[in-house]
Amino acid sequence: EPKCKQGSPWRSQVDIIEIRNKDAISDSGVEAWNLLEQHGIDNVIIMGVHTNMCVLGRPFGLRNMARYGKNVVLMRDMTDTMYNSQMRPFVSHFTGTDLVVEHIEKYVCPTITSTVFTGQPQFCFRNDKRPRMVFISAESEYKAEQSLPEFAHELKTKYGLYCEVLQGSINKKGEGRYYIAGMESLTNADLAVLFVRRRALTAKQMKYFRNYMDSGRPLIGLRTASHAFDTRGNAPAG
Repeated sequence: EPKCKQGSPWRSQVDIIEIRNKDAISDSGVEAWNLLEQHGIDNVIIMGVHTNMCVLGRPFGLRNMARYGKNVVLMRDMTDTMYNSQMRPFVSHFTGTDLVVEHIEKYVCPTITSTVFTGQPQFCFRNDKRPRMVFISAESEYKAEQSLPEFAHELKTKYGLYCEVLQGSINKKGEGRYYIAGMESLTNADLAVLFVRRRALTAKQMKYFRNYMDSGRPLIGLRTASHAFDTRGNAPAG
């Protein structure tokens, strides 16, 4: 990869962010924590730079928020890492960010994308030209929740693909089994891989899948995909 142009990035506040009277700005962990406690805020979304440094490790970062009981998530498409692609594991800068996000999801806290709030496809850097692959997993028989993330990791690190695994419930009963978070990721996917067994998603979630299929983009179905959404009439209303 070409070397980044050297410069000073901290020159001004981006003009699309409006700072209002009730907003707070601080670089103090104690001050940020006290502010959350004062207002009874337990649900926290963190974004910004750098994922593997301040976002993860500052006193008000992901680790401490999770450690002290806040319901914290990372907005993974609104962050970036400090990573040199000429160093191990020798992957692209964008894949380096994905690997840090993968670590956070495994050991620290869940992640979301900006789509949750905007209803639009998640943000993608202009220079990130990687093919985008989305795995959809929801079954309780074949341990896809273990094998698909491993496969996705290999595709990221060895072949430079962008891979996202949408993991549904592996429980055989309960309403939670009829929901798979992140289906909006299909909006800008180049390939979808389906490993789902007898799940009835809501109309809103199925809309993303139907739109993907109507677009003519490719789909790979694994094992139980032939009856992915056939619940034999046992689906809940809606």
